[in-house]
Amino acid sequence: MCIRTSPTTNALELLVDAALTIGATDEVENKGYECGTVFFSDSEVQIVLSIALGYSDSEPKRPQRYFGLLYSDAMITEYLLWPIKKENLIFAPSKCESRSQTFRALVLTISIAVETSHRIVYTRNGKQVIDVISRISTNDFTKCIRKGGLQSELSISMSQPADGFQCGHRFFRDEEIRRSLRFALENIGAHKEYPAPYTGSLFPEDRGYLLWPILSRGKLFTSGLGQVEPYFLVITREGELIDTVVKGRSSQFLRCLRTKEPPVALGSDLHRKLFVQPYRSGFKCGTDFFDDAILKISAELAQNTANHRRQYRFPESYSGHPFNEPCLLWAIKSDGSLFKRGSVGPYRLVFTLDFEIKCVGIFNNGEIKACDKVTIKANKDHDTSDYFCYKRLFKNQQLVDTARKGCKKMWKEKGRYPARYEGPGFEKKGPYFTYPVLMKGFYREYTGTTRIIINSNCELVGAITAIRHWKVLEGWKSKFVKCFRVEDGPLPPLFFFDQHDTISEHFDKN
Repeated sequence: MCIRTSPTTNALELLVDAALTIGATDEVENKGYECGTVFFSDSEVQIVLSIALGYSDSEPKRPQRYFGLLYSDAMITEYLLWPIKKENLIFAPSKCESRSQTFRALVLTISIAVETSHRIVYTRNGKQVIDVISRISTNDFTKCIRKGGLQSELSISMSQPADGFQCGHRFFRDEEIRRSLRFALENIGAHKEYPAPYTGSLFPEDRGYLLWPILSRGKLFTSGLGQVEPYFLVITREGELIDTVVKGRSSQFLRCLRTKEPPVALGSDLHRKLFVQPYRSGFKCGTDFFDDAILKISAELAQNTANHRRQYRFPESYSGHPFNEPCLLWAIKSDGSLFKRGSVGPYRLVFTLDFEIKCVGIFNNGEIKACDKVTIKANKDHDTSDYFCYKRLFKNQQLVDTARKGCKKMWKEKGRYPARYEGPGFEKKGPYFTYPVLMKGFYREYTGTTRIIINSNCELVGAITAIRHWKVLEGWKSKFVKCFRVEDGPLPPLFFFDQHDTISEHFDKN
């Protein structure tokens, strides 16, 4: 094995002749991870892990923490990422004295700054790699396929003891694949954009395979044009299913995993016992969410600190409104972790005197207010109706798509939206939040006059729009009113002008 290290001190680069296919005496490893056309053996992955574990957080460049949909507990467990890459290099005899001639080899490159789509996944105290993942075209990741034998092209058969395909965080049941395949068959030879000729290195291009998108805007793609998601069927011109793939970076493709629908969270093979939680419970303060699981950890740390550091600044004693009984307050950050140093923010974890969690509170103008107890369900129950907003009709699909966009921004610290809603309630329980909705496209800078209303579970519950009205002594003014829910029947006369409740939105973010 030839090893070459970079002379630089800022980033360690380790080049390992992993394949040793020319004149090699070692056997090629056949256990590892298939990432499209790239295969990483277990020993290569372990080399990368050993380097990653030795990298200090105090250095300018450090491992990234994973936040995404592959791991349901990513907000709690600190999954770390380190790049892994292979590239073709030419070795001269002087670089490896055991060789008698110049040769080309596929080698492993290890560097925190290396440009690659592939990452190992590990935990800070872990001894093993959890997964190898590869970035896909949506900028999220898909898991590389764990292999126990030599890399080979698999023939996919519905008779295998599995019931679907895992593509990134999405699982497609066999029935969905069959329906998608039927749509593809109906469009073969129709001279439309899809099925499109397959291009790439995962399959030989001279076989004439075709690509058919599985999804468009969250629903099965049927025909025609439209924005498609990065999941595709690979089929023959006769309509035979070859494989299911996900589009990676640089227009390359990676195989989806043929498997059973997971009864557990999409995590590593070492974490299969973590069941998917049907909900997350916690406290909502404006647009900040405090997960009960994180608060429980903070509570244990707070109690231990209080028992061993009597002169520490926290906890503070409190007995006033709105708790009206003796309790303890401890400052926490917006992620739910305990305050340690620096400026104290507005959030407090509220305990009973024996350190049982009561709630989360927020200070505003010197007064503390209890935050809302909420449960965020995994399954969303969006309102199914279209909405008429004064002079414009918003289709339900646009409203739901906008709700999904708004929900993704709910957890970000910066940005004006989603904003906190104040006004009359809706059929589902609050608290409520506003997010701009447009007739076409999605909010970036221009807000328009209309807002969807989502609850703390990120479900669409309604819509509001701004209209101009006349006020004596003040002239023309703009105010928010509720939009009309089309499924409720005919639009009542003067519906928008007979509303007298005050509706407002408040921006708690920076």
